[in-house]
Amino acid sequence: MEKEIVTRANIKKDLKDKYLKNKWTFLAQAIFLGALCVVCFFISKNYVPDYMGIYAFLVCAFFVTVIIVIHCAHVVKYYRIVKQGTFFICCDQLVAMKEKDVYYKQRRIQWKKRIQRKQYIFNFYEYGEYKISFNKHYKWSEKYCMDDIGVYQYANIGDLFYLIIHNKKILFVYSCELFQLEE
Repeated sequence: MEKEIVTRANIKKDLKDKYLKNKWTFLAQAIFLGALCVVCFFISKNYVPDYMGIYAFLVCAFFVTVIIVIHCAHVVKYYRIVKQGTFFICCDQLVAMKEKDVYYKQRRIQWKKRIQRKQYIFNFYEYGEYKISFNKHYKWSEKYCMDDIGVYQYANIGDLFYLIIHNKKILFVYSCELFQLEE
């Protein structure tokens, strides 16, 4: 099997796809929630006593602000990791693989549907657990662009992986059988 070369630019691209792809969608939703709080305040001002509308507005505004601040801190943290390249790369051995059923609700305008998916988890000897995300992996690769199932199926217990680490947390993995790290 022919190996593909992994560069730091490819790693940054993968990290950006995994951690920063939904930032604008989330911020648009948060702005919408904030606007909804303001509209509810003005509507409730006409129908309920003043103090009730003010309290409801302040509680809603507080929770929306907390959600926005937490998400912005998350985005800034991973943006810095990707931009500055403050991760390091090491090699570790896969010691266990497991599947876990995960349920989530997929919402559309007209219907709600509960979907079952498999969450694939790798356990490494030195760095512990890594949950494979549901999105596409290695989009830059011409040969090995795959989803979470493909990453799981290509792996075997005992395989070596390049781990992308930041603060003892595994951010991303590359199989040593499929990829070779650029020196």
